[in-house]
Amino acid sequence: MSAEHPGVHALWVMVILQAIKDYDDRREIATIEVDGKAKRLLKEDGTYLMVRDEAKEWVFSPNKDIGSMYWICATFGIDYHRMVGTCSTRSGRDRVLQTFDNWRGKPNYEDIPRRGEV
Repeated sequence: MSAEHPGVHALWVMVILQAIKDYDDRREIATIEVDGKAKRLLKEDGTYLMVRDEAKEWVFSPNKDIGSMYWICATFGIDYHRMVGTCSTRSGRDRVLQTFDNWRGKPNYEDIPRRGEV
């Protein structure tokens, strides 16, 4: 895989953004027990989704395998430690989402390089 291809870069940046959105989700939360562990669930349209805890685990995981937060950052020149530090606070996550996603679910496609513009 080439980190030089703008479409590849945009895809992996969107993976990070989705994980941050999922982790930062502020919808109504319930807690249930799954396999002896308390799991926080997000309520959406009457159904519960187990995404927030999984997203948090992924963002802060020390895993360096392909597809991990660390790998994406290292591959595309993003400062992993700074990104994780920023994601550790709600205001930091807001800054990341504002900067890279034009505030909550509205991707700023104008800032993503198009083929031939590199």
